[in-house]
Amino acid sequence: MENNEVEAREALAEVDRIREVNEHHLRRPKRYWIMFAAFFALWVLSPLLYAVVPEPYGYFLPVVLVAVVAAIFLWRKPRDMRIRYTLDETMLRQLMVGVVVPFVVLKVVSLGLFQLLGWWWVLPVAAVATFVIIYLRFGALDRQWAHTVSHRE
Repeated sequence: MENNEVEAREALAEVDRIREVNEHHLRRPKRYWIMFAAFFALWVLSPLLYAVVPEPYGYFLPVVLVAVVAAIFLWRKPRDMRIRYTLDETMLRQLMVGVVVPFVVLKVVSLGLFQLLGWWWVLPVAAVATFVIIYLRFGALDRQWAHTVSHRE
């Protein structure tokens, strides 16, 4: 009887170990979150680029910067190209509340202050805040989603 309990505990310990390894492998590399955060920050900063850089170049500069950021962060081949997990309804809700809503609020407020009051410094501050918020939220959501997927029964 006691032998079965020991075997059951060992089996449960092995299942927990495999779940931890699975959870670790489900996470995406941090460079992806840096890249997405940089994209969002460039989007917040783009009205300032339109205003400062001469007419035709101001509209091309954000596009070129996005391509440069993508080339830098995707230079190495990703460790795994398969889809790690699909987003369910709960994950999409968390993404909307945790990433999209703060981004939209920062973008609208900073753009309004820039256009109405001419405060040019609001856009770089909002871009840095956007970068930090998006990077931290994407990383936290990825860890949470990997944990959720790896611990499904």
